[in-house]
Amino acid sequence: MLMFEQLIEVDRHTATKARLVCRRFNDIATPLVYRTVSLNKNVVCKDGEIRHQQALDNIFRWRYVKINQWEKWSWRPCHVLDMEIVKQNRLKLHIEDLPIDICGGDLQKLYIQSIPPSMLVSLRLGIPTPPLTTQLETLKELLTQAHNLETLHYQDRGQGTHFVFSGNERLPSFKELRLESYDWNHDSHEVAAHWDFSRLESLELISMPTFSFLSSVSFPDLAGLKTLRVEDFSLHNHYRREEANELLHTLVKSHINALTTLDLRVHISLFPIDAILSHASSLHTLRLRDHTGFSDESLRVPTLSPADLVTLATSLTHLHTLELDMDTHLVSTNAFLRSLSLFPKLTNLTLHIHTLVDPHSSPPPSPHPDNDKDKQFAYRIFYFLVQARRQQQEQQTSERPGSSWKSITINVGGWQRVMVRRLSEAWKALNRKGVFAERCFVLTRRLVLYLAIRDECFRRSSGFKCDGRL
Repeated sequence: MLMFEQLIEVDRHTATKARLVCRRFNDIATPLVYRTVSLNKNVVCKDGEIRHQQALDNIFRWRYVKINQWEKWSWRPCHVLDMEIVKQNRLKLHIEDLPIDICGGDLQKLYIQSIPPSMLVSLRLGIPTPPLTTQLETLKELLTQAHNLETLHYQDRGQGTHFVFSGNERLPSFKELRLESYDWNHDSHEVAAHWDFSRLESLELISMPTFSFLSSVSFPDLAGLKTLRVEDFSLHNHYRREEANELLHTLVKSHINALTTLDLRVHISLFPIDAILSHASSLHTLRLRDHTGFSDESLRVPTLSPADLVTLATSLTHLHTLELDMDTHLVSTNAFLRSLSLFPKLTNLTLHIHTLVDPHSSPPPSPHPDNDKDKQFAYRIFYFLVQARRQQQEQQTSERPGSSWKSITINVGGWQRVMVRRLSEAWKALNRKGVFAERCFVLTRRLVLYLAIRDECFRRSSGFKCDGRL
């Protein structure tokens, strides 16, 4: 079996031919070759069961990817699943990118008729078209009947929507909850009656009124959280962000037992690091950014001090992934980077910085590589961190060698894969010349002595060798 597994990785076509050598090879190789079966037209057509007898007898996990349109078929989970097995509660159903209009029909009964609620354990909504407003009732009906549901990813647009509860309606006890553009306006009494956070391990709040949420939930119910992500970067109650910041600090510091992942976009100056230090023994991933962002080079972005970083580096001995802002107008670059090199297990680092390009400088910025200030600065950061880590490893004992860098990302000017670039006339003129404020440079370790640097803005890669471990 091991031989055939390796052969499939090298040349799947040859492994298929090897089945013809003898019956023994056929018995071993066939289950491996067809470990994953794609349901094409030949398999699911009307005479497919005759052509491929017993082909699907041993399938125990289905992944429904999309609706194919060869014959304008429209499948629902209830059409694919064996309802006899469903009745025996032997299946677990995971749904991703749930379309709001699966196949037309009566929207009030669509979800209940299409999806067996008792077997639903994970539901992740896709971007709704049309918006969720008109289908919330049928979605709520499905959720309140899905007593085994553990994961819910709710996604809407703009200000978003929210459920309206009545009577004894109660959502299941989620383990993983992600709310994006959910217009949370439930008070504490409504939350106690219709929501259950007692088993929650992962919570993500994106573009929703954080203050309204935090002021209505019971903090002791969130004690078991392992992952917390909060990005209150929306127009919801923007005047109460500072109050939300205080509530969030209290939650993290005093009510959650042991976080492994903390991802926050807050007012850095109003979020003391003592909340982070309370999870020093468990935290593996930390992303801490300020609301301000780097989309406007004239704004100063609050940044952690090198002294605070040293304190974190001394305490967070298990941290392997870190994402921070670094405004070089507010902190010393060398001191900040030197502090970062002190994290003993840190292998993945992302730094957000301002562009060094001045659109109003004279002479105007040039696209020539020798004048690429942002690239040169990013390379200096890479070199500094690599050398600092190498020196640190040389000073450590062989019994406790330090970790090597796996990736370092320098995000310049608020770069995103999908974004609107700066709209001022000065920047538009520079963009036409190939000079951009938004850049992203990624250093990754390929070999022990080799680093590859990728410029995401222009999709170019380069590499260089370094002496010592990276």
